[in-house]
Amino acid sequence: MVCLRVLCARCAGAHSGQLCELLKCRDCRVRAVDGGTLTARTNELMKRVDEMEAMGARDSTMRTQRRGVQDYLAFCGTRGAVGLPATEFDLKAYVVWALLERTPRLDTSSIRTNLSGVSAWHVSLRSAMGGAAINPRKALGVRSLLKIADSNYKLPSKAMECMTYAEWLGVVERGYPDTRSGRQRRLLFVLCTVCPLRPAAAAQLVITYRVGGDGSIVYGVDSQVEVVRGAAGWAAPHLLVHLGKGNARADKNVDAMHTRSIPVPCRMLGCNPVELLEAYVINERPPSGNRLLSAPLGATGFRSTAYTAACKAAKDAYVRAHPAALAADVLHVGGSSPRKSMTQWLWEAGHSKRAISDMGGWRSQKEGVDYYFTTSKLQMLQIKTELDPTLPPRTGRA
Repeated sequence: MVCLRVLCARCAGAHSGQLCELLKCRDCRVRAVDGGTLTARTNELMKRVDEMEAMGARDSTMRTQRRGVQDYLAFCGTRGAVGLPATEFDLKAYVVWALLERTPRLDTSSIRTNLSGVSAWHVSLRSAMGGAAINPRKALGVRSLLKIADSNYKLPSKAMECMTYAEWLGVVERGYPDTRSGRQRRLLFVLCTVCPLRPAAAAQLVITYRVGGDGSIVYGVDSQVEVVRGAAGWAAPHLLVHLGKGNARADKNVDAMHTRSIPVPCRMLGCNPVELLEAYVINERPPSGNRLLSAPLGATGFRSTAYTAACKAAKDAYVRAHPAALAADVLHVGGSSPRKSMTQWLWEAGHSKRAISDMGGWRSQKEGVDYYFTTSKLQMLQIKTELDPTLPPRTGRA
């Protein structure tokens, strides 16, 4: 292994966009490039390189990769091995340990996720060493062993499942207490359904607004949540949720160049999302310029961090709404259940995979003609307004 041979008092390891500790602070890396001197121009260019590279990984992805590396290193500690850089046998041994000896056992999907962190570490190592490093995660033997593990050691699925419409409506109507926290959790649950949104994306939504003298809400131009009234082609009030507007890491498949706005009609699925949002804003007054769905604190305050208890909140609301539910029913309810439920209802209503992908923000394989059109906001509003999950499923696609 090659060391960069440049150290300073601030060198404590990798910058936020890297995993490998060989990548030191920017001053040290500038000196390494400029032969021991600190050049302002190289520093400026390296800063821009760092900023651009940081766009390639969301914060949540970096956290997941670090957790994977930590779990792998914990295994290496049990056998007295250094672990990094890894060998092909190190990764094979980790797979066997995680499947057969670790407490609790890991599913093969979790092992793959952890090994993606180890792989990212080796990618960073290659950058530090100028390409002179091997990534053992790409080795044929490791990939073959993972395929064998998928076929023989897959754990029973614990994936969140969709709810019936009756279950969902029961949660909305009876699942939350009439408290500040209860109203915040109900709004989160509804937005994750009607948009639909991943809970982590909903938790990052920032609202900017002011309340006028007549009690109306005026939304800021940079607000990621707003109510539109009197729009051409759709006069009724409707929500617009902007993903990537000022927060390119808010969701998967969203970045500075690929933002998307999600329309939500004022009436759908037996509730009024517009009324729910504006009542929450008027009554609770989340701070303008901060996250809409941060957890309330005390009588008037809010936490400064993003809300992260969507899974527990959904389970608690389900039990409150359906006290006779079996433990097995509650097990598969979680933060992603609203999004999965909405998607299933759209599919059962006969809508095309393309329309559902456009509404949910999923990337799908496209042919040339698919780049010439998309599902418009007016189409989405119409589809959502007419959605009735109480009707029998349709077999044909719209």
